[in-house]
Amino acid sequence: MRRIRYIAFTLLIALPAAFAFQTVKKPLTHDVYDSWKALAGTAISRNGANFAYTINPQVGDGNLFVGDSNSKTSKPYPRGTALRFTTDSNFALFTTVPSKADVDKAKKEKKAAKDQPKNSLSILNLATGTVVSIERVKTWRLPTKDSGWFAYQLDEAPSPPAPTPAKPETKPPSDSEVQGANQEPKKEEPKKDEPKKKKEHAVGSEWILRKIDDATEVKLTDVGDLLFNDAGSAAVYSVSDKTGEKDGLYWLDLAANRTTTIASGKAQYKNAIVHKGTGRVAFLTDRDRYEKDPSEFALHIWNTGNSKSKEVAADGNASIGKDFVVLSRGSLRFSFSGNRVFFATGTKPLPEPKPADPDEEKAVVDVWAWTDKVLMPQQLLQTTTEKNRTYEAMLDVATGKVTQVENVALKNVTIGNRGDGRYGIANDDDPYRAASSWTETPNDVYVFDTQSGSTSLLRKAFYDNGSLNPAGTHFVYFDGEAKHYMSVELSSGKTVNVSAGITVPLWDTTDDHPIRLTPAGPVQYLDNGDLVVSDSRDLWVLSIDGSKRPTCFTDGMGRFQNWTFSIQAFPREDDVVGLNSKQPVLLRVLNQDTMANGVFVDQFYGKDSPKSLVMGNFSFVISGKAADSNEMLVRKGSFSDYPELFVTDTSFANLTKVSDTNPQQKDYNWGKSELVNWLSADGVPLKGTLIKPEDFDPGKKYPMIVYFYEISSTDLHQHRVPSPSASTINPTMFASNGYLVFMPDIPYTIGYPGESAEKAIISGTLEVIRRGYVDSKRIGIQGQSWGGYQVMHLITRTKLYAAAGAGAAVSNMTSAYGGIRLGSGLVRQFQYEVGQSRIGGSIWDFPLRYLENSPLFYADKVQTPVLMMNNDADDAVPFQQGVEMFTALRRLGKTAWMLNYNGDKHNLSKRPNQKDLSMRLHQFFDYYLKDGPLPKWMAEGVPAIQKGQNFGFEPVKKGGG
Repeated sequence: MRRIRYIAFTLLIALPAAFAFQTVKKPLTHDVYDSWKALAGTAISRNGANFAYTINPQVGDGNLFVGDSNSKTSKPYPRGTALRFTTDSNFALFTTVPSKADVDKAKKEKKAAKDQPKNSLSILNLATGTVVSIERVKTWRLPTKDSGWFAYQLDEAPSPPAPTPAKPETKPPSDSEVQGANQEPKKEEPKKDEPKKKKEHAVGSEWILRKIDDATEVKLTDVGDLLFNDAGSAAVYSVSDKTGEKDGLYWLDLAANRTTTIASGKAQYKNAIVHKGTGRVAFLTDRDRYEKDPSEFALHIWNTGNSKSKEVAADGNASIGKDFVVLSRGSLRFSFSGNRVFFATGTKPLPEPKPADPDEEKAVVDVWAWTDKVLMPQQLLQTTTEKNRTYEAMLDVATGKVTQVENVALKNVTIGNRGDGRYGIANDDDPYRAASSWTETPNDVYVFDTQSGSTSLLRKAFYDNGSLNPAGTHFVYFDGEAKHYMSVELSSGKTVNVSAGITVPLWDTTDDHPIRLTPAGPVQYLDNGDLVVSDSRDLWVLSIDGSKRPTCFTDGMGRFQNWTFSIQAFPREDDVVGLNSKQPVLLRVLNQDTMANGVFVDQFYGKDSPKSLVMGNFSFVISGKAADSNEMLVRKGSFSDYPELFVTDTSFANLTKVSDTNPQQKDYNWGKSELVNWLSADGVPLKGTLIKPEDFDPGKKYPMIVYFYEISSTDLHQHRVPSPSASTINPTMFASNGYLVFMPDIPYTIGYPGESAEKAIISGTLEVIRRGYVDSKRIGIQGQSWGGYQVMHLITRTKLYAAAGAGAAVSNMTSAYGGIRLGSGLVRQFQYEVGQSRIGGSIWDFPLRYLENSPLFYADKVQTPVLMMNNDADDAVPFQQGVEMFTALRRLGKTAWMLNYNGDKHNLSKRPNQKDLSMRLHQFFDYYLKDGPLPKWMAEGVPAIQKGQNFGFEPVKKGGG
């Protein structure tokens, strides 16, 4: 007995000592933001032997890491970025940017642009680890498939150092100096007239071609533009010198070091492209029209071996649209075979208007007309786009025939079979554009026949989205009324239901907007002509003509397990379009019950069910696969663990972590997430995410903030680093500081968005309270934009919440209904009738719905202190929405504050503003939910006269003053 007591006594002594050695983790504070880092820029070499990634702080200098896939180790390269591995996997090229301190110092000293720190180009030998640097590189280019060459352009040389002034001599001037001073200055001979170039025809600059392995260089002067052929064995470049004597377009064979003139003469040579297979070159030039103004261009074609290029299309061609000319500002492209060239045409550029007389004052007015199909604000935002609009024409290289494909009536035509097909598809929404301001609108779908140049109507008032199959023979779409996929054979017009026999929903069953049904997933095509579609869980193979019965190649496992499958596709390099029908396919999977993620493997036509390769309660993203091996890069993380980079292969048998982005996290109290399930007030099963502090104690009572938008449970494993907020609370920051953060899902009933939010959010809050670790008197709510609206609605309906934060909230649907979204110029009517607000009709159809869902009309019911943010340059929600609600609350004597970050957007874009909001949100909720100190900005406001000097963050001293 005495021995037992001794042991017990010893343990009592030892326990405190053991705990004394445990490190107490710190709560996150607002001063840690700038050093928290993010991983990005992942890359893997073609042979899979090397990988790369960058780790960058939110403010400051980042590092590029280049690693070895075998040893799983990596080496940092300070301030490296934009890495490219060479085709042979022997080298890596990357940009090294100057340090932030040096850049800031130069800006502070107001140095000229050419004297500021510049980027350098680094060439890393992957076998030896040696690095060769080229200083002051403005830009560089590595071909898609390089043959050992790259090109770069140097920045302007810095100013030479100022010479030290010599001390003046005091000796008297000589006789000759005196005589010279008394003579008249010698007159300069007048310069001969030099050829003048158009102002848009700038003199080129130097480009340097360099061989990677032995540093052989070829310098090209007066280069206007330069590009490589796909193989990287030749460079095509234009020359524009001072006089025009050397102007031209040239082909440089890098292996033979031989230059061939494609075209020459004083002119602009623009938009050159090289066809991958034939080596054929197409370009635009104004050589034979150079003296005209404005510039008019002609399309030229050059074939390897030809002595010169040939003009193949120009203004005046009978097949080019009436009053159209060939334009240089549009795109130029070959079809896949190289047998067609697509080029831009349009109306002749107008001469620039004469500058206005500054002494003449004229009216500045926008005329809004009820007949406008597009509202004036949207027209104004689209002015530049419309002025620069082009219309595509097509050249048949073999025959020289030109066909005008697009025109003013039919602006966007897509030709099938990668530009080589007979048919093209175009959508025209012009007849319905006015109605698009308030409701879902259709398109008229047309078929363009490249053989005849004719256009025929395929579908009138077509609401569904469709696409051409890769061969360009069929138009495939999901019919929202029939609830099936349809395929139209373009040669005959025959329509077939290609998903007939599928009885499970092929539409998005989670979409609760008052619009036509939309498909559950995208249409993807196989290389054998079949297509793949999804229901809400599984994947199906359909035949393009309906000749074969649909097959569920995931064998119904998704529906049985409540998993959602989707295809993980990789780029193909064999020039075949579509998913490889004969090879295994990787499938991403999401468990809808637990939000677990994983990867499975399956066959499109195999008999076996999908096989699991990796699955777990984490986020999982495939970042890349080596082109010539099975090596892969993936990102794996969770709310608690940063999504680091892992090296693995296509078996996923071994995942090795190769990055360590934020090692300092171990010093801080973090958080952990879990899924919450409950029934709404209507008995609907719902989900949400609950975030607890890392040191959570179920025996304690915690304050809680409820944040919401629409669906949040799918973000269960999202990792959120500490960062200043653009509009919302940072869940990690609040969990670290002793809060629970709850994020419920919200389903909506058409016409009753506010009530829908009540039923979901309040019932979810009560579920978490029921668990016993929430202080029911210390619960806050916060949301931004649509979430902000729901916050404002909730505080007019319940006293459950002790504090509320609402950013960019609409408070009055009746006035917001006709408001303009400044960022797009669109009227907000669409938003309310069939968009996010889900009212289901116009303000005249359902006036009571607009009133009932407007918090402004119930402002007298508010008993919750509220912190609002509404910015005067908000490009989505009218600033007046905040003004209306705030002035109402002020008039009614309610406790409210409104933040207006002058000149900032819907979501704050300026980092100082983001930091300011983050601190105010924290102080606000700390005061009401944790008995924190009362800051002066809440107690006294910040007078306009003190704006920018007094931010009011300091606490009010007890006893006043």
